[in-house]
Amino acid sequence: MHISQHQKIASSPASLDDDGLGLALVRARRRRRRIAWLTIAAALAIGAGLFVVQSNQPPQVSIATASLQPVERVLAVTGRVRAKENIAVLPKVTGQIVALTRDEGDLVTAGEILGRIDDARARAVVEQAEAAVEAQARILAQADRDLVRARTLRERGSATEAAVEAAALAVARGREDLRRLEAAADDS
Repeated sequence: MHISQHQKIASSPASLDDDGLGLALVRARRRRRRIAWLTIAAALAIGAGLFVVQSNQPPQVSIATASLQPVERVLAVTGRVRAKENIAVLPKVTGQIVALTRDEGDLVTAGEILGRIDDARARAVVEQAEAAVEAQARILAQADRDLVRARTLRERGSATEAAVEAAALAVARGREDLRRLEAAADDS
């Protein structure tokens, strides 16, 4: 079928479009879409403007004032320290240490007192050695007197030559014992 005559379409708000909606509704919907797109475009433009403004501003930097102060350096490492040289310090006498004047790792010089040892035992040993020297000196003095007496008696004919030799031998042994005890006393 062919229509030869054109029908006139009414353009009133009540006229319908292809979707069945009124023309006024279509126009209102288009207007809202335009406003929405314009709002989005404006928001993007404002955001871009703010970004440009902030990126052109110099960055904020915190300020610190420098001043002269002592600096403490801390070295935290794990390992072992070995001395270049080790020296063993040994006392001449044994005993209990009653006082230390230096700590481990301190620098010391030759002859410096590092500590004090209880010297009661050492004093006792020295006193014994001195007493032994004195006793031997008395024994030697007695042996010298015996030798003089034996020689005098020999000259008078009352003693034998063997008695004089025994007295002389006692003096020699007494002198040797005295030297040995004096050396021991000097060592203690």
